[in-house]
Amino acid sequence: MKTSLIFILTFSLSLLFSCKTTDPNYKQNLREVKYFQSRIHSVDRKVITLADGNKWKTNRFVITTNMTEVFFVVNFVGFGDAYINGTKYNVSHVRDGRDYRYFNGYSNMIKSIQAGNNIIELSDDTKWLIINPKGVDIEQWRSTSEVVISEDESIMINPYKIQAIEVKRIKDELQKTNI
Repeated sequence: MKTSLIFILTFSLSLLFSCKTTDPNYKQNLREVKYFQSRIHSVDRKVITLADGNKWKTNRFVITTNMTEVFFVVNFVGFGDAYINGTKYNVSHVRDGRDYRYFNGYSNMIKSIQAGNNIIELSDDTKWLIINPKGVDIEQWRSTSEVVISEDESIMINPYKIQAIEVKRIKDELQKTNI
């Protein structure tokens, strides 16, 4: 049993430290986005009214119930995507004088999930160690590749599933000092 545990730890650490080095300015290549989560108050064909009164127009009819969770990923002019019940809709903010509250982050794509679902590699070749999955089945994240990373790099969100996990980017300095 000790031998298998040592092998697993050695394998995990070798994966951790064999990561491709990333540019320290990697964020300049990412798409900056605003994101937030809300609940639907009502839907009128292609217009979603949220619990806070904000309205968003979609590219097609939305069929869902009131109080359904919705996750938005939008750019800085109010256009983007809404994820409702695992479906992605193109949306635009209906300007009515109201502003919405949001978080800043970065949009990216999952390239692979490795080492027993403990490391996520993104399309920019950065690798992220999962700190606390909070009961989230990371294996299910393989079916959708889009993710949003919080501006402080502590949270990774799967917008389709509206699930968040705590993460830490595996940095070049860590790799160099431990090899």
